[in-house]
Amino acid sequence: MRKPLVEKKRRARINESLHELRGLLSNTELHAKMENAEVLELTVRRVENILQDRSH
Repeated sequence: MRKPLVEKKRRARINESLHELRGLLSNTELHAKMENAEVLELTVRRVENILQDRSH
């Protein structure tokens, strides 16, 4: 497979996963133009909160 095609598929996988994460987060936490880094940061915080709640 050619390198540009591999990179295109990799980016598509990342974008699809980010899209899924946006869908899992509540609409009140999201802004239409939220950057990918913000989606990841919010997801990390949400997972940390869930793990903390489970330990109590």
